[in-house]
Amino acid sequence: MNKNKVETILSDWIIAIESGRSGSLHKIKRLPDGSHGRIKRTSGNPIVFDAKYHKNMGILRSQLCAELPHLADVIRSDPDLFNGFAWTRGDYVELYFSHYEMVIAKIRRALPST
Repeated sequence: MNKNKVETILSDWIIAIESGRSGSLHKIKRLPDGSHGRIKRTSGNPIVFDAKYHKNMGILRSQLCAELPHLADVIRSDPDLFNGFAWTRGDYVELYFSHYEMVIAKIRRALPST
């Protein structure tokens, strides 16, 4: 494992999260009822409002899994937001991106401190 490479990927992922959150919030504001409207689908895979973020995240996750195969399950985890509750779009976006911020924090705690 190359710790500098891992840190670079994690930094890129943080930038992607900030961009994805911003892009998603911008897109949902244009929908009827904006961020206060409810998510209609309450089961299945997570809803992606920002396709560019989703694509970049996939690339970054693959790179991290190659560097940290023992953490692949954590890296590849997705938020379980569809438990039957119809979140507001704004809350959904916040919870979705917060999940990945927690993943990054967990990865950083698992890295050797050298």
